[in-house]
Amino acid sequence: MMKFKKVTAFAVSAMLVLSGTAFAEDGQINVIVDGENLIFDQPPIMESDRVLVPFRAIFEALGCSVDYYNYDGVESVNASMGSKSLYLTIGSTEILVSGETKTTDVAPKIVNDRTLVPIRVVSESFGASVEWDDKTNTVNIASKQGFYKIKREKSTDEYVDENGVKLIDIACYYPVIENADNDEFIASINDDVKNSVAEFVNEVKGKEIIDGAKEYYYYANKGDMPTFSPYTFEFDYDINLNTEDYFSMTAVLYYNLHGAHPMTSMTSVSYDMKAKKELALTDIWNVDAEGAKKEIIDAFNEEINKNPTMYFEDAKKTVEENTQRAEFYLDENGVNMYFQLYEIAPYAAGYPMCLIPFEGNEDLYKITLKK
Repeated sequence: MMKFKKVTAFAVSAMLVLSGTAFAEDGQINVIVDGENLIFDQPPIMESDRVLVPFRAIFEALGCSVDYYNYDGVESVNASMGSKSLYLTIGSTEILVSGETKTTDVAPKIVNDRTLVPIRVVSESFGASVEWDDKTNTVNIASKQGFYKIKREKSTDEYVDENGVKLIDIACYYPVIENADNDEFIASINDDVKNSVAEFVNEVKGKEIIDGAKEYYYYANKGDMPTFSPYTFEFDYDINLNTEDYFSMTAVLYYNLHGAHPMTSMTSVSYDMKAKKELALTDIWNVDAEGAKKEIIDAFNEEINKNPTMYFEDAKKTVEENTQRAEFYLDENGVNMYFQLYEIAPYAAGYPMCLIPFEGNEDLYKITLKK
């Protein structure tokens, strides 16, 4: 974690008064995330009844990856966790939450050379709940939990050429299910996740990508391209369902090779935790393989009919001929089917998805979720 310089309480108070910002009336503001009291070198502030805190500390406490940018004097912060993301611009109340534009009550701001962000909107954007305790001036934040306790782990890797130039930068965030009872099935899930991370790292450090990075560096040095920065890759995840009986998660893979835009891909896996096995659609639905194929085709045809301009002209044909490429995850609403970017819709449309809900399809589903 980045080290910040220390400032005295007197100096902080004086500068805050000069900037028109004040601490909460009753004194210091405390921030607790999942039971841990966060320590800040720049104390949180209260503005228009909203608490603002240093951005890196809160994002890292929530388990997000975070970047700070300054382009032509426009400063911004971008954080992500799995498929969720948050983009904020200093001084602007307009934010981007997982691609959707929203407005906040208070804009991010600079105080004592530190970037402060509104804690509620930041936390809630990543699924956490936020409560304010007026008696103790405390913000209590609880990240979204499920039946199985998950520890968010991080590993990093890189590729540096023979001249010491970093060409590839890799960050991997992955879940580890707590396994105090040494359950063999849970251990196998954790092993599978770690193996997937290792495969991802090996893939992005393969010869083709390394050669591409070397070529990019060569032309950047010649002045034919913008200033060089390493290719960046990220492995992250979403926990879509976490109940005693069922567990479903999605790996989100990010690739930035400095093309027109970064690319992502997703892959998902769902488990029956009691039967101790990975779930196929035929384990979830009262159909055989041909029946599952028909459900996929019907569901996507319905979505395409709703918004035909959002899909390629041959989208229905592609779905019918490639149902095996449709992936799925479980959540509390049902089965979510999806195709990868560009498969049946333009990049701007995002991941083509459709939900086949539990509600209204009771005859289709073999499984039920406990209330």
